[in-house]
Amino acid sequence: MVSHTVQAATGNQQTAVRWYELRDNGSGTPSLYQDGNVSPDKTTYRFMPSIAEDANGNAAVGYSISGTTTHPGMNAAYFSLANPTAPTEITLYDGAGDEENTWHMGSYSSMTVDPENGCTFWYVGEYFPTNQTGPPAWGSRISNFAVPGCGNPTLSPGSLTFGGQGVGIPSAPQVITLINSQQVPLNITNMTFTGADSGDFSQQNNCNGTVAAGGTCAINVTFTPGALGTRTAELNVNDNGPNNPQTASLTGTGVVPVTLSSSSISFGSVLIGNSATAKPVTLTNNQSVALTNINITISGPAAYTQVNTCGTSIPTGGQCTITVTFAPTTSGAQTGTVNISDNASNSPQSISLQGSGTVPVILSPASLSFGMQNVGTTSAAKNITVKNNEKVTVTFTSVNITGADSSEFAQTDNCTSLASGATCTVSVTFTPSGKGAQSATLTLTDSAINSPQTATLSGTGEN
Repeated sequence: MVSHTVQAATGNQQTAVRWYELRDNGSGTPSLYQDGNVSPDKTTYRFMPSIAEDANGNAAVGYSISGTTTHPGMNAAYFSLANPTAPTEITLYDGAGDEENTWHMGSYSSMTVDPENGCTFWYVGEYFPTNQTGPPAWGSRISNFAVPGCGNPTLSPGSLTFGGQGVGIPSAPQVITLINSQQVPLNITNMTFTGADSGDFSQQNNCNGTVAAGGTCAINVTFTPGALGTRTAELNVNDNGPNNPQTASLTGTGVVPVTLSSSSISFGSVLIGNSATAKPVTLTNNQSVALTNINITISGPAAYTQVNTCGTSIPTGGQCTITVTFAPTTSGAQTGTVNISDNASNSPQSISLQGSGTVPVILSPASLSFGMQNVGTTSAAKNITVKNNEKVTVTFTSVNITGADSSEFAQTDNCTSLASGATCTVSVTFTPSGKGAQSATLTLTDSAINSPQTATLSGTGEN
């Protein structure tokens, strides 16, 4: 470690401390590894520095200070060499007087590290106890300090966040390093978890009960949420360190391992022979591990089919799409289920399916019975309503009565074409020519996909 005084900025007479770290490049020749300045403001002069490094890789530099409103005194700054962000400056001693007519102010200073603990910095510097009025009468001041945490066992990092994790599913382990910065071994009594959700966390370590002076060991922490929502606890390392116990905060969130964007699909009414608009459902893997062994099937009528992008595995946080279609071949309400099985703790997942098959053109009623009718007389007309359920106009080719007794029945209609949702009427009469039961079939031929449509006709002739 090397330090000296530099001009703080071009055109500015303020002085600052510049520091350098030199390292052996492997050939025995030192080279510059990193450097920086200590100049946290634009008013105070910092000069005549001395620098050293502690056992934890922290550097501290002591120096003289002065300014237009500040008597010459002594300050220090410390920072990590592993991550040299802005140095932390501390006051060691406030001088009480100024130098008036000599230029050797602060020529003698020293920064060393206590060899007993490797953490305590000792700094020696000069100051004036009163304003100089005669020959220089400097005072020497010996100060000591330590970078916070040096020499104490520590956990790094001091907290872990596991994010969303499927309930009941163990997470991938995260590592906390136990660092023994002491100059003596650290003897571990045990490691425990405390807090509201301590049972959700577990650990395995390679510490073997003791960490050598200056040594480290690894603690692998696993999160297995027992319920939904935010889960918290603390890891406690209980030992003979001066700051026993060392603690680290733990946070995770219990989530449903696998979620579906919808748990049900309704297709409404769909014409027989047509296919409803396909409907997608998104499957999301909320686990911190891959979702595997995926198998997707449908139970229920063959009118329901599915395709998907899931394959057999989805990575953590991944999604896939299950697309379902409904193409009824029969009329009436039809239900089904998409069944999803996988390695998640909430397997199987399911999607309920509802839909109804609708006849394109329907006759109501589908049969007419005229009962007893005197031979040679004509019954009162009975009507059959014809409804177009298709979304396009239906054009009729013919309306006929067929069968062995077709001549016993007659019809009139206004069915030439029907717009979507419209109706027309077929009026039927029965005129028996003889005694006994009579029957026939009303047949409509048209452009609908269920053409022809039929209705049964029956009646009985009597005297």
